[in-house]
Amino acid sequence: MHPKNYRAEYTAELERAAARTAGTPSRGTRELVSIIRSTSADVQQRLAAIREVSAGDPLSKPSVIKALLKIVETDEEPAEVRLAALTTLEQVSVRMAEFRPYQADFTAALRKATTSEDSVLRERAMDILALDKDPFVQELLEQGLRNPDQASVAPESALRMLGYDAHAGHYDLLQDIVSTSDKPKLRQMALGLLAADSSAKNTFAKIAADRTDDPVARSTSAVALQALAPKEFSTLARTIVADEDDDDGVRATVLTALTHDQSEQPTASRRSTQSSMVDVVRTIGTSKSASAQLKAAARDYLARHDS
Repeated sequence: MHPKNYRAEYTAELERAAARTAGTPSRGTRELVSIIRSTSADVQQRLAAIREVSAGDPLSKPSVIKALLKIVETDEEPAEVRLAALTTLEQVSVRMAEFRPYQADFTAALRKATTSEDSVLRERAMDILALDKDPFVQELLEQGLRNPDQASVAPESALRMLGYDAHAGHYDLLQDIVSTSDKPKLRQMALGLLAADSSAKNTFAKIAADRTDDPVARSTSAVALQALAPKEFSTLARTIVADEDDDDGVRATVLTALTHDQSEQPTASRRSTQSSMVDVVRTIGTSKSASAQLKAAARDYLARHDS
């Protein structure tokens, strides 16, 4: 189960538990903590106790928070119990001022949970740490991407988490993925993150111009190039759009980008070049072989040019 789905399911269960216990006396904190901590108690009893304390105000009970932290950091605990404890801690951690005394212990517990054999718990802990830009988990994610046999999570998940705090330290790794990966989705994600790197314009230009490359990767690269190097994009875009043998999807994406490019506003110095481009686009509009997507992009371009 994906961590986000688990959280939604667990939150819903908390609401159901609160509804069931509304109007009835709850068990005391000491009794609930005793059950939560008890490794000999039935798992379902422990989960019920966690739900019960979660339906109240766990942060007002230090013994509850300490018990939950201990569960999250303990490898021998059942994964279901650790996940339930983690969910409650994650929910109350948003009250940052009140949770601050426990933050360091929570981070330490999460780091220990990254070694869990349970993939859901492992990914959930790493995701929370990555959101907090934790250097420990960032290093763990990078190592996993560079050495897949040692990875703690799937490469797509690792890239998603690194994307929470994309910075120059990751760009070499992203370049490696773009250059060597045979997984289109992973490569596409890396391209998306690499778009923040101003020095990557040559990479985007090369991919966008390569007709043998994946069309989706080419389209992503073309749009990224437009943001990083508008002049280079404009020159390349005209070449792609005019090439009848190129992929229609890529041509349509590039033409749409040209349509909305502010630098394409008519001026005297651009009139000759634009006139030539308009002729090309008019030909696309009347072509029998052009795709509907490309023809639609052509109509939009002409409408803007003629307005």
